[in-house]
Parts: sequence; C-alpha cells; structure tokens
Amino acid sequence: MKVYVDLGAWTGKTVRARLASHADDAIFAFEPNPDCLASPHWPVILRQNRQVKLYPVAAWVRDEKLTFYRNPMRLASQSGTVMRDKVTGGVSDEAAVEVTAIDFPAWLDTHVAPGDYLTLKVDIEGAEYELLERLIETGLLARVNELLVEFHEHKMTAPGLRDRHEKLYAALRNAPLTLYVFDH
Repeated sequence: MKVYVDLGAWTGKTVRARLASHADDAIFAFEPNPDCLASPHWPVILRQNRQVKLYPVAAWVRDEKLTFYRNPMRLASQSGTVMRDKVTGGVSDEAAVEVTAIDFPAWLDTHVAPGDYLTLKVDIEGAEYELLERLIETGLLARVNELLVEFHEHKMTAPGLRDRHEKLYAALRNAPLTLYVFDH
C-alpha cells in the first residue's frame, strides 16, 4: 500500500497537492493548531477523499499534553510550534494553547506495515529533531521510503542544535531512503 503521512499539515495545502498527484494513496495528516484545523479546506478534503484521515494532534515522541506556541497576530500561521526556543514567526506565550501530542513512532509502528511504501513529510517547526532521532533509535526510520523534511535549526536557540543538526542530517543522508530537504 502507498502511504503519505503529513506531519504539520497546516490548512491542508500539502494534502491537496498530494491528492492531485497520488489520488490512491492512504493519507494521514497531523495538525495540532486548532486555528489551522478550522480552515474551510479540511471539511472539503475529508468529505471528498475518504482515504484521508486527519489527526488533530502534534506528532511527538510520547503521548502527553504540550504547549503549542503561536503568533497572536496570525493564529493559523505555519509558524506554530511545541518548541519553546523557536525565535521566528512571532510565536509567543501570549497565544499559546495546550494540545494533545501522540507518540508518533508508536503510531507509525501500528499504522504502517513494513511492506508499505511510505512517504513522510515532516514540517513541525523544530520538533523534527526529537521525532526523527526517535525514529532512528527505534529502527522505525527503516519503514520510510521517502522523507521530505524542513529543518528549523536556524530558527531555534537551543544550545548545541547545530551539532545535533549535522549529526541527524548525516544519519538521514546515509539511511536507505530518498531524502528531500526543504528550506523555508
């Protein structure tokens, strides 16, 4: 089975693009921001495409509640994050909300079989480091055939993040998958 998993699905733009070129894929979209989930695009996408499943949660490394930081002037912007040390996009405590986060590696292990062809898109505003490192640790990165990732190390203030980025990027380049890195 061909599977597309969209982590950071925002208002459905990338899901709509995937449907246009891969209409038969099973599509799983994850988006924790309640203002993005309120987009008028989601009801249309879900009504017209039964193979799309939307999860109103943050993809993370364990099941828990997290603070989701947003831009108070643009609540549905793409800048929202669970990472407190993100310094771009105008995110702040002022517009923060509590969101549910799920153990994405556990979800992946349950929902994507080893023989499936998995395309994983990861645009989660700094949380990609925790998540991708956990997929490597658990061996579940081996289920990913194509990885589309946007790194945010230049938007974060965490100490040692540059070294962490280089180590993770090297591991992904050496993994048996097709890697696409996007810069935003």
